[in-house]
Amino acid sequence: MMRGLYKRGKIYWIAYKAAGRIIRESTGTPDPKLAEHALIKRRAEVFEGRWLGRVRDTRTPLQDAIREFLALYSRARKVSWKDDELILKRFAAFLGGSGYIQDIDRRTIERFQLHLLSRPLSKPRVNRYIAAIKCFFNRCVDWQKIEKNPCRGIKLYAEAPRTSWLEAGQIARLLENCSPRLKPVVEVALLTGLRRGDILRLTWDGINLEQRIIRVVQGKTQTSLVVPISNALAKVLQAVRRDPDCPYVFHEKRKPLRRYGWVRTDFVKARKAAGLPATRFHDLRHTAATQLRRLGRDLQVVQQLLGHKTIRTTLRYSHVHPTELRDAVNKLGEKILPDGPRHFTITSQSGDSSEGAKSAPGENNAKIRAGPDSAIPKDSPMPQTVNLEQSSSEEW
Repeated sequence: MMRGLYKRGKIYWIAYKAAGRIIRESTGTPDPKLAEHALIKRRAEVFEGRWLGRVRDTRTPLQDAIREFLALYSRARKVSWKDDELILKRFAAFLGGSGYIQDIDRRTIERFQLHLLSRPLSKPRVNRYIAAIKCFFNRCVDWQKIEKNPCRGIKLYAEAPRTSWLEAGQIARLLENCSPRLKPVVEVALLTGLRRGDILRLTWDGINLEQRIIRVVQGKTQTSLVVPISNALAKVLQAVRRDPDCPYVFHEKRKPLRRYGWVRTDFVKARKAAGLPATRFHDLRHTAATQLRRLGRDLQVVQQLLGHKTIRTTLRYSHVHPTELRDAVNKLGEKILPDGPRHFTITSQSGDSSEGAKSAPGENNAKIRAGPDSAIPKDSPMPQTVNLEQSSSEEW
């Protein structure tokens, strides 16, 4: 009998070496010839690197799994792959830089979660870390390296939605304190709602002043977006000095502006001078969406202008001002409980107003008509007019 082939009862089993250990597997057949073929096939798969085996039998080093994830999935599919690289690098360092992904459990992930809070990192940022690690382990499950995701069931921290936007006076103060090189960048952000990275990557080829449109590929989603150019935006773009040797609208030494270059530094100085210490550049995008909604524009219009895939995302950007809520409840109060008395005219064919009074056949015992212009039959007696301070239940 071939080595690595043995029998349990009437069924033949095979034993072979893979993933640094001995794997024992049932062939499911009592035929020795078929069992030998199954053993030869498994050994060939292991030798050629095609053996996947059972998930519980595999042992994958964490560093190898991270490199495979970054090469096959993250760099090829995600714009934020650099964030994944940084997060997984810190996760591996927390675990000591070695170990196997099969040894990582939910308790390990929760320990890393607490470690991040002690750095300290904000709770929303910790949630981003856990989301990236969860994505990594999901791919490991899909590639049959592990049976289940250790991040399953881990609760994320509650995040308070950011509702910061600028009013007209704040916008004016911010623009007054902007440096000459920053001011057109801020104006484009307010007039288009584009992200900072998309503005800094704007090229003159994507701007058509004749057709009044801007074509841009969004850096976050890698989708194309067409933004109409308003009269105010056209004036801003025409005032920008154009370098014939540089394709970018905003540049530094004919190179595209960096995300954390002088734009960030100048913006921090401008917002502090304007008395807006908590304002971020991204709040300009919130401002554009909120002001569009307050102008009465439909949410679908705002969604297309901002390049959102879902209307749910747009709702997070178009905020409701407290004065709008106050106006709404004031109008509701005027509708339900109006100021001043209401006038009702009660007409009766008989002078008896008691509940027991009966009218003649075909006649109404009492008629209530609102307002002084109610139609009264000529042969009817003079109606009785009563002022009611509060409306009766019949009116509702």
